[in-house]
Amino acid sequence: MSNIEKESIRLIDKLYKNLYLSKEVLHHGSNNEYDKFNNIKLYMDKLYNIHNKVFELQRHIDYLKECYYNKYVIKRENIKESYYKHKLQVALEKGYGYITLTPKLKRQYQDEIIENQKNSLSIWIDFMFSEEMSTYPFWVKYWAFQGMLKLGAYNQEKENFNKRTKHTTDSFIDLNKYALLKSCDLIIKVLNKEKINNEELETLVDSCSFKKIYSYIIKNIERENNIDGIWIRYDRNSDYNKLLESLRGYNTKWCTTGKGTAIAQLKEGILYIYYTLDKNNEYRIPRIAIRIKGNQIVEIKGIGKYQNLESGLENVVEQKIKELPNNDNYFRKVDDMKKLTYIYKKQKNKENLTREELKFLYEIENKILYFGLKEDPRIKEIIKRRNIKEDISYALDCKKEQVALKQSEINENTVYYRGYLKNSKIIPKIISSYLSLDEENIEGILPTQIIGGCLFLNKLTETKKLILSRIVCGSVYLNNLKQASTLILPSRVDESVYLESLVSVGILVLPLYLGDSLFLNKLTSIKALVLPKFVGSYLHIDFLTNPKGIVFEKEFIGNLSMNGLENAEGLIFPNTFNGTLSLNGIKSAKGLVLPKNFNGNLSMCSLTNIKDLIIPENFIGNLYLGNVIGIERLNIPDTCNVYVNGVNVKQKTLCLKMKQI
Repeated sequence: MSNIEKESIRLIDKLYKNLYLSKEVLHHGSNNEYDKFNNIKLYMDKLYNIHNKVFELQRHIDYLKECYYNKYVIKRENIKESYYKHKLQVALEKGYGYITLTPKLKRQYQDEIIENQKNSLSIWIDFMFSEEMSTYPFWVKYWAFQGMLKLGAYNQEKENFNKRTKHTTDSFIDLNKYALLKSCDLIIKVLNKEKINNEELETLVDSCSFKKIYSYIIKNIERENNIDGIWIRYDRNSDYNKLLESLRGYNTKWCTTGKGTAIAQLKEGILYIYYTLDKNNEYRIPRIAIRIKGNQIVEIKGIGKYQNLESGLENVVEQKIKELPNNDNYFRKVDDMKKLTYIYKKQKNKENLTREELKFLYEIENKILYFGLKEDPRIKEIIKRRNIKEDISYALDCKKEQVALKQSEINENTVYYRGYLKNSKIIPKIISSYLSLDEENIEGILPTQIIGGCLFLNKLTETKKLILSRIVCGSVYLNNLKQASTLILPSRVDESVYLESLVSVGILVLPLYLGDSLFLNKLTSIKALVLPKFVGSYLHIDFLTNPKGIVFEKEFIGNLSMNGLENAEGLIFPNTFNGTLSLNGIKSAKGLVLPKNFNGNLSMCSLTNIKDLIIPENFIGNLYLGNVIGIERLNIPDTCNVYVNGVNVKQKTLCLKMKQI
């Protein structure tokens, strides 16, 4: 046995201390547990001969893979119940409702995990048999492969790989060919006692840990300064294999790297991936993913921490989304990331921040929008190095004593409280997080003007007059409020308003800006209802049968459902409407005056007679009608598509004879 062979056997024994006692080694060795080095060598020789024959003949590789699958891929019984609960929770959060975990669905989840693990393991096996690995000694391949089998998902917090167990449901780690070959070269240098001109790396290499060496190389692959790249479009129902191949080995942490997810996403819509130059000067490093479903951008992800964009790539995204539909919200995200990057650089250069920059950083009036799964980690990183009381007092032009970081510090003079506030007798002007009050009866003006989180008034059942905060950066929960004489909601609510128990109200003023949805499905009595100017999702007021008292702003942007209205007489729309308008309860168009400028969809599926129906000349979008009877002529602008019972009627003038269409 040569010195290199001896050293390699000692290294394997050092890393896998009980390997020489395993059944496999004793079976192929001398069966003498005290002859450990010789047993390990005989075992390695046996493995080498088996793998070498497969490599030379390129036969039986599928059988060999099945052996590896049986040994290393997760068993169905080892998938924990918590995994299924997580899947059901994700489905709920995506809007699929409460799904029952049937045996069939459970089996489907299991098949998905097993298939993804097989596919990811197969990539490693194939590369171990490739020409690129053919020059490496077998013990090096064994060292790398066994090391890889112990690695779970990449932990972005610790910038390291988690430990893999028999319960791990993640696929095997992405194969980064450059990192693997570099790791193999370094471990050979250790045995040859060659010098490595990198003190940090030398320490890691001396440990002979595949995990530490591979992690270091992955983390230090240079890409930050190289943002020149190209966008590649993957069309709906296009070849998912091409997409998967382009993402392998780059540790993006995108769910798209799973075969099942890639197939599903390309069935649903389009993907754009932004690739930058690699070390071979080819556009291969994936940096940004934009997913489009229907006519909406549904996701933009980077490869930074929590899948946020890396600093410097904001302009790349901004230029791209200019070409894409329904992009307004994403422009705000780009703008926020630019501001954060600018502040981050100022902090590093020890430059002073302005009042406006501090208000932005501490999210005093607006939450910072981001592209990843969690908030951009730079926010906490910057704040951690600053004096919060000094910053807030300067930003709000108040004294430091008026800034409270603990609830015990709150007094009558407090202007700003940083934290979650519950059932406090004193309510500051600005609260950075949630405000929760359990009182059953609240009257007058709520003292706080800005709430950085949600507002919970869940025990409130009735009120005579209540005027809420100016800005709520989360949702407003009034779940049990049944009646109110006057209720004025915040002028801006960034998420939803929950008023599902409200039955009667005198005057109801809704937020001017509503970031998500509002349901008023039980409302049967109202004197005056002031609608928002902007709704991010849907405004449902379907239980109103009479339009009396409804007041619009000068324009309406969003989706409005008023399917309970039986007629439109007295309903005055704004001049401009952008979004979807549902009036599916109206049977007659008498008194209906539509907005002069309409851009979106109008649905009136219960309309039985088109008499009195006038479509504005500036109508851009779709008109949906149901069973229409009549002999009148309907003038249709060129920019309007009319659907009758789901059929697109293309003629500019629709003549409806005395029959049902």
